[in-house]
Amino acid sequence: MKVSYSSLHCPHCGSKSFDLINDDIFICDYCGQKFNFNLEEIDFNSENKVFIEELKEQFNNKIAELNREKNLNHDCLLICRKRAYPKALTTIATIILVVSIIVLFESIFVPNLLPIAFAIPFKIVSILNFTAVKLYGNYRYKKYQPLLSIYAEKIVECENKINAYTNILSKLTK
Repeated sequence: MKVSYSSLHCPHCGSKSFDLINDDIFICDYCGQKFNFNLEEIDFNSENKVFIEELKEQFNNKIAELNREKNLNHDCLLICRKRAYPKALTTIATIILVVSIIVLFESIFVPNLLPIAFAIPFKIVSILNFTAVKLYGNYRYKKYQPLLSIYAEKIVECENKINAYTNILSKLTK
């Protein structure tokens, strides 16, 4: 059975002023109670043009709001990704390791240039520095991993809601 626009009202207080908050859930402007209308059961005839346009506007506003939220979460995800995988740390660790290897080879193959007594402790210190930098990188990754998951989930949630609202909008434009 189709419901006409004139019978749509808040079941708690009878008000005809309400806003869409999620899919087919509305909130009354007066009493603040949440309720739902099954949009499939509403008779969208010429009498309901104003209501349909208001619904479309609310869905479009909600989609725009969700797009802003999705973009914000995406930006936060990128920032956390940069902090979790610091390229500078990997670069520093690699440079330390390469320099220590060069120093060790020079001490072995050109012993007059750099005494081996200096090269071996330098190599040990370099390896320790490399290890410390890598451990710090792992610490940062573990620190930011939960945030990366949260922001990724929020992005997916926003996309799902946007798709749901878009589907409802397509029903309203028929």
